[in-house]
Amino acid sequence: MEVFFMYDVVIIGGGPAGLSAALYLARAKVKAVLLEKSGYGGQIALTQKVKNYPGIYEISGKDLADSIHEQGERYGGEFSFEVAKEIIDENDKKIVITDKRKIECRAIIIATGAAPKKAGFEGEEEFIGKGVSYCATCDGRFFEKKEVFVVGAGYSACQESIFLAQFASKVNLIVRKNELSCSGAIVKELNDNSKIQVFYNSKIEKVSGNDFVQRVGIIKSEAEYNEETIGDIEYENNNKNTKEFEDNEGYGVFVFVGYEPESKIAPKSVKRDENNYIYVDDDKKTSVNGIYAVGDVTHKKIRQIITSASDGVVAAKIIETILLKFY
Repeated sequence: MEVFFMYDVVIIGGGPAGLSAALYLARAKVKAVLLEKSGYGGQIALTQKVKNYPGIYEISGKDLADSIHEQGERYGGEFSFEVAKEIIDENDKKIVITDKRKIECRAIIIATGAAPKKAGFEGEEEFIGKGVSYCATCDGRFFEKKEVFVVGAGYSACQESIFLAQFASKVNLIVRKNELSCSGAIVKELNDNSKIQVFYNSKIEKVSGNDFVQRVGIIKSEAEYNEETIGDIEYENNNKNTKEFEDNEGYGVFVFVGYEPESKIAPKSVKRDENNYIYVDDDKKTSVNGIYAVGDVTHKKIRQIITSASDGVVAAKIIETILLKFY
């Protein structure tokens, strides 16, 4: 394995937070490298339309990420596709072990983001890639003129339901509680779309089929419900609690129920909350000197593209200031 000596900063993760940190460090002429395991953008690369990034009316998530990446490269930023496997803390020196080499550095920025949570219904794991998906942009077109189900109540579930309605014959939005948790503008757009039916106080119990999802079982959720908001599901056999949809042509089931932090790469000495999000201070410093964390992997209240980008910039500027004493 190659041992590379040495970078000032290693950034792990190529989402908005990591890319923004790389851009600012490149502009400051700091010797840094960004490590990304697959493709730039993280979760935003899966978003068809970004409409809330200041200064840009509408852009795809992938195009936005590619633009930040290109900007960073123009300033001399270094980017590498490799998998970071371990961080070793040796006080003033840090070591990042990847699938290609060992890298020594003075500081590390963890920008690994968060991964989609599973909804937990029976058959979910078995049918991933066979009807169950966590990315409408990736898989939506496979269900053209077919009926699909979307699980979730937040911005992603609502926005992706609207996106899927371009292809699907019908979109069933399955909401566990009796209300949606996204902006009024999105709710209006959702309600105005004749292809979308919202089923409140309901959840998917199971999916099944042969080689792909052909049956979807819906049950009423445990949340209190109002009969007027259940939707038009006619439950079978006079059983008001269950309903099974069946179609030999298959269904799409898209899950958007939140995220889990990708924080395993951080040393055990880095403090986390009960959900494994990394604690940071205002400077994006973790509990371990020289290790920073930014974006959706951190413990925070607001998770937006712009807040992730801001996190990356803050960490980069703080590190730039600290590194001045070494030169």
